[in-house]
Amino acid sequence: MKRIVEFFRVFWIENGILRLPYLVLGLFQILPYLSCKKADDIREWKRRYKICLKCPIYDAKLRRCRPYDGSDEGCGCYVPFSNLVYETCWGRLNYGEKIGWSKFDKESWIKSIR
Repeated sequence: MKRIVEFFRVFWIENGILRLPYLVLGLFQILPYLSCKKADDIREWKRRYKICLKCPIYDAKLRRCRPYDGSDEGCGCYVPFSNLVYETCWGRLNYGEKIGWSKFDKESWIKSIR
């Protein structure tokens, strides 16, 4: 319940009331992940979250991908939920492999071992 309240707070700061339909859509996207907790999904979520905690763009107070209000850096998403639905984070898309995470990180790491 705490994360839902935090999600609403970040959504309100980032979007306001004009984007209410996106809020509903976002909640429907995370529902399948909250209901079925596979061990692989949980490990992947933890891996991504650890990377976000070290990221210079991450706002630890609000747990969002934006260092402060009004910044152009970051996507403004609520990190605990965006790690469930996105394939690649904002930092990786904009700065390359130096920052962030991607769904394909694990696959490339496995290929490098072989």
